[in-house]
Amino acid sequence: MRIGRPTAALSVLLATACGAAETGDSPPPIGEVKKVMSANDISLPLDAYDLTSEERSALQQVYDLMGTACMKEKGFKVTMPERRPEDAESIYGRRYFIINMAEAERYGYRPSRMMEKKEKQSPSGLESKAALTAWLGHDPDDESQDPNSGKGCGAAAHSILEEGVGQDSDVVIHELSAESWHRSEEDSRMQKVFKAWSSCMAKYGFEYTTPIQSNNDKRWQQKVVSDLEIATAKADISCKQKTNLPGMWLALESAYQKRAIETHSEALRIRREAWDKRMRNAHKALGG
Repeated sequence: MRIGRPTAALSVLLATACGAAETGDSPPPIGEVKKVMSANDISLPLDAYDLTSEERSALQQVYDLMGTACMKEKGFKVTMPERRPEDAESIYGRRYFIINMAEAERYGYRPSRMMEKKEKQSPSGLESKAALTAWLGHDPDDESQDPNSGKGCGAAAHSILEEGVGQDSDVVIHELSAESWHRSEEDSRMQKVFKAWSSCMAKYGFEYTTPIQSNNDKRWQQKVVSDLEIATAKADISCKQKTNLPGMWLALESAYQKRAIETHSEALRIRREAWDKRMRNAHKALGG
């Protein structure tokens, strides 16, 4: 559930075939239930096998560098946008829905990055069809073409990053991560906390069974943030803090992820080694 996605070219590299989901019938035991007050308090076992924000940034730099150089050779000047680095808030800020009181007091249920001025995240210099064709590697008007085919200058770094990588696995970390989230949500221990949170919300005058319902309330889809939305969001977070809902959710999800790691340990090891090789290629391309 990460936010702040890489560009399409980098997404081609990150994409893999569907992997097996984590399975298990009996609920796993949980460890310490920590207090979770912000995104900085959240880390999960699968993080060790995924790319860090620094690694994603380095990969994007290589794609930007190689992409602009490729376009220059073809006679086009392309300027890449300033990339906003990932931080804890963009990665895990909404993993267990709103937990940031300062943000809720201002924006209700809406992420600040959606409400504040958006930065341009696409390259400039691709306005002409010829330039866009060179960037994509195919006619942009041809809907039969795969937009992520990786044939154009936008994916020029792909072959460089893949050099010497060799064996990789088809395990999809984000699938395992999503599976652990859903399993922890459905866990009876989490359902008890949801009930406690719901009772707390009722005392504030709000009727919701789970924070998923409050987060997805259709009234929050209006353009203007209402006083009701802000009041609901503040009560939501207060009840999360009183019941330590995000802390229990983190403990449960961590337990399910540990089980997934045990099940897919060899595939995850191979995947991480493959990414380590790509990262060495990336640092070499950046002169490191």
